[in-house]
Amino acid sequence: MNTKIKICSKDFDWIDFYGFSILFDNGNEHFKGDLLANDFLKSGDFYKILYNKFYQLSEKDPVLGDKNHFLKLPFSSWHVTVWDGINKGNFNMLKPNYQTFFERFMEGRFDNQHTEIIKIIATSLRWMNDIGEIKFSFRKLFNFQNQVLVISLKPADIDSLDKLHKLKLIRNNLNKYFLNNFGFATCQRFLPHSSLGYFVDEKSGSDFSKNNQALDLELSKSLKSKTLEFNAYSLFTFKNMASFYKINVDLK
Repeated sequence: MNTKIKICSKDFDWIDFYGFSILFDNGNEHFKGDLLANDFLKSGDFYKILYNKFYQLSEKDPVLGDKNHFLKLPFSSWHVTVWDGINKGNFNMLKPNYQTFFERFMEGRFDNQHTEIIKIIATSLRWMNDIGEIKFSFRKLFNFQNQVLVISLKPADIDSLDKLHKLKLIRNNLNKYFLNNFGFATCQRFLPHSSLGYFVDEKSGSDFSKNNQALDLELSKSLKSKTLEFNAYSLFTFKNMASFYKINVDLK
């Protein structure tokens, strides 16, 4: 992960970072139009409590409360990724004959070229949506390499742990397809998490580290009995880390 290709430290704002990913989804009820919505009530108020507590505490923090050091993701963009596809970070690894296709794909535009790619993603989504509801609980607040601040998640019960294993098998098939056809697996590690924001530079991330434990403890207390529940999966394209758009790739 490279923060510099996702935010502009000069303007302290998001820059273009196109791509597509499969995200956990609660069905259309917690999305408004194409954008991720603010209503996560079906998730046991998990995000609502996290939002209120994180913003309350972060505003008092000298790093998190200063846009010159930390850029918070808007609540409307909070999500949990299942699998990352092609994006600005790995686009140049594609052979030239695939780049035009994926440029269109990342814009949500499809044609009759390379339908096998669309089919395997659509099939994977159908398999995922047959798994059923997965419940997550808060694991910890995690400062990843002084670049991005996330909450890591863990299965909330044995049933969710079993379903998560099934989900990983589907992800493995997707990665194997991309490795065999394009020469690289897009997203091998799977650590369920939700990003809260990005540090403008590594020094800002390092400066926050001494406060990470205290904030982690406060969030852990607030979210102790709460679960984040998902019962569906969808494909999204994005133009930066704050703008996600749901698209349909199902082939009839």
